[in-house]
Amino acid sequence: MPSDITIVPILPPSLIQPATSRNVAAVAIPVQAAPSPMHPNPSYHIDPALNMVVIEFISARGQITSSLPTPQQLDAYQRTGAMPNTPQSSLLVKT
Repeated sequence: MPSDITIVPILPPSLIQPATSRNVAAVAIPVQAAPSPMHPNPSYHIDPALNMVVIEFISARGQITSSLPTPQQLDAYQRTGAMPNTPQSSLLVKT
């Protein structure tokens, strides 16, 4: 049965030319700016009125770009006083 695997010999390290002596084009790799330490991304807080965690995604400029739950969902929860669908067992404190 023929095999599709080919073993290719490699050169010992002493015979490998350093990159500076070969004709190798430099490739620029774009580096993303690290998020500002003043604005952790994502950030979260607990909405005290709803007793719910709100996750906010922040742009490099420090502006909130989106949140979970959305502002519309938070308004709906506040207007109705309803909590999102949560299994009752998760609300119980186990001792």
